[in-house]
Amino acid sequence: MKLLREAHLKIETPAAMALRPVDHRGFPVPWFVTKRTEAGLWDLVNIERSRMLEAMRFEKCWVSGQKLGRYKAFCIGPMCAINRTAGDPPTRKDIALWSVQVCPFMSRPRARRAARNEDQQIEGAGVDGVGIMRNPGVTGVWVTSNSEYQRGRGFYLGDPIEVTWWAEGRPATRDEVLASVDSGIHHLEKLARDEGEYAMKALAFYRRRAESLWPAHPPEPRQ
Repeated sequence: MKLLREAHLKIETPAAMALRPVDHRGFPVPWFVTKRTEAGLWDLVNIERSRMLEAMRFEKCWVSGQKLGRYKAFCIGPMCAINRTAGDPPTRKDIALWSVQVCPFMSRPRARRAARNEDQQIEGAGVDGVGIMRNPGVTGVWVTSNSEYQRGRGFYLGDPIEVTWWAEGRPATRDEVLASVDSGIHHLEKLARDEGEYAMKALAFYRRRAESLWPAHPPEPRQ
């Protein structure tokens, strides 16, 4: 099955998404989307609360609605890689890798995230902690066998089995990831300053820890 955007990207739709309804642009509608706008279009912003709870309780893929396996994938920005926290439930790895290549928000650095209604942050589920409402320009696919929902914080990301970085639907360069880090780290620094010296030291440690996760430098050209 080829979708409109994927036809020229030559990206196969994962089998788990093949039976999902398709929106007016030719994109499959994620499992977490259940509502329509007044104009009759699928509402990709305001999420049904019950879907968050169902995904957590029954270990369902956030995008396809299919059962998760042993390994869970999170689509995150560099700030989430530093503090190891994600706001949305995990997906299957194949779905995550497909998403970073075709999702308009993740594959278009200039795309902006629309604001959710206030009731999207709910007790026991939803986007916890302090979200950074920006498009980081790059997206990491963090694959782990260990993740845990922490009330008030979101999903804690265990040590990764692998992390790949993407921009504009292709593998991101190290410079692109570092540019995203430099443009977003002030958000975490402000939070850390408000909490005190210990938090600032912890943030510095977390940032150093994340450096091994960024893409490698390209090899030097041969002379």
